[in-house]
Amino acid sequence: MTEKINNLWKNSFIYSIFSWLYGLMEHSFIFTPPKLEARKKEVNFIYYKSLYYRILKRINGVFSKFYKWIYEIYSRSIFSKIFEFFERLFKSSAILGKLKEISGFDSLGQIFVIIPVFYIFVDKAIRSLPVINALGSVWDELYLIFLFAYIVARRVNSKGDLDYNRTPMGLPILLFIVIGVSHVLVKQQNLDVAIEGFRAMFQQMLWYFAFVQLIRKKEEFNFITSLLSFQGLFFGLHAVYQYIMKVPMLGNWTDVTETVRTRAFSIVGSPNVLGAIFVILIPIALLKFLEEKRPILKAVHGLSFVSMVLGLLFTFSRGAWLSFAFVVVIFLLLVSSHLIFTFGFFGLIFLITENPLSRRLLQLLSPEYYASSSKAGRLYRWDFGLRVWSKNKAFGVGLGRFGGAVAINNNLAPFYLDNYYLKTLVEMGYFGISAMVIFVVWFVVYSLKVIWSRVDKMDFLRGICVFTGALGVLIQNFVENIFEVPAMMVIFFLYIALLDVLRTDGQK
Repeated sequence: MTEKINNLWKNSFIYSIFSWLYGLMEHSFIFTPPKLEARKKEVNFIYYKSLYYRILKRINGVFSKFYKWIYEIYSRSIFSKIFEFFERLFKSSAILGKLKEISGFDSLGQIFVIIPVFYIFVDKAIRSLPVINALGSVWDELYLIFLFAYIVARRVNSKGDLDYNRTPMGLPILLFIVIGVSHVLVKQQNLDVAIEGFRAMFQQMLWYFAFVQLIRKKEEFNFITSLLSFQGLFFGLHAVYQYIMKVPMLGNWTDVTETVRTRAFSIVGSPNVLGAIFVILIPIALLKFLEEKRPILKAVHGLSFVSMVLGLLFTFSRGAWLSFAFVVVIFLLLVSSHLIFTFGFFGLIFLITENPLSRRLLQLLSPEYYASSSKAGRLYRWDFGLRVWSKNKAFGVGLGRFGGAVAINNNLAPFYLDNYYLKTLVEMGYFGISAMVIFVVWFVVYSLKVIWSRVDKMDFLRGICVFTGALGVLIQNFVENIFEVPAMMVIFFLYIALLDVLRTDGQK
């Protein structure tokens, strides 16, 4: 009987389709990465020969001469004394010395990176504590300015000998920011709103330029990814706790036809944002679990991974679920395409099993959901947004004027658009969305080049985990305004900086 079923399956049309697809993947350059034992590709060669790099190198040389000249003035200033005091404190402090030992940090500046790594917790604490809560809306800007001041002071203190880290991803990010500045100058009906919209969209990108100057070594990469896994453990356990204890939801987060009564939201206050946090952190927890040799830490990272997967399910965020499923598919295609059908099989079992999770996901295909969404949901908002854009196709309606927090706060739009790319299109038109597409495509191509050039198996896996985590957020932006959350943008650009550490093998 079993043999007959097996023969029927192998002779079926569905089996032939699966076999054909598998054959394509098995011989595809995209789905079959080069052998890890093959000669390492020199991904830096083209970059170092590029006009962009040569221009930056020339500018860097000019700055070096300037810093050598200004050092004489700086060395006699109070800023030099403050800088030297904190550097001596870093070298002599027992606590900071222990942190230096476990982190691989060799300067005070790298310790400063810990603050943005824990951005969500720091922001929550500052906004909640009396007195300092007055800094709630500006603390990150002040801290970013402080980091850049420290980077410049460190360069001056070295008499210009310490080079700035020049990276391939700097160009598309700079291009995007320049496009944003140009758009404010070209298309603005209210300058205050335009500047506020510009800050909301572009300010967090500047963290990347601080990260790449302060994170350069493999030890720093490993320490920062451990910190990310540890905070993921907190979010995962907290989400599981909220679901078990049936913590009341803060808003109307379910459709009227649903029976879901609890959605995890942790300290971020939104199930969808919490889902995005899990999507970006889960691959890192998996990486730390696989590479960690010490039993206790391995167990901690394993618990972080499991709790975040459960927490992701308990957010009941369909956008996060679909993004995570996409990320898993990409992860398996890069690691081992043979496993993709196993994942598909278990995914199918999940869908056909009668449970609250699958019911919520499958509701997307129901006529009731389509009718509800078309009347007052995402489909209605997307259609409305497209109609607004159709009247301003080239440059949009202006930054901060539609579909986001700035527009809502200034009473310029009735709702969030729940699609960050569509929001960009409506606000910036073809002018802005083209720059965003260039940035996203550049990021994907750059990441794959870094991944496929790694000879060391763990570096190969590190690249995949960082890339897929960041990619998950880009995917979820199709159904949410995830990049409107400053913490998510900070972590995303931190991931790009971590990829650059792998590109240089931590030699900078």
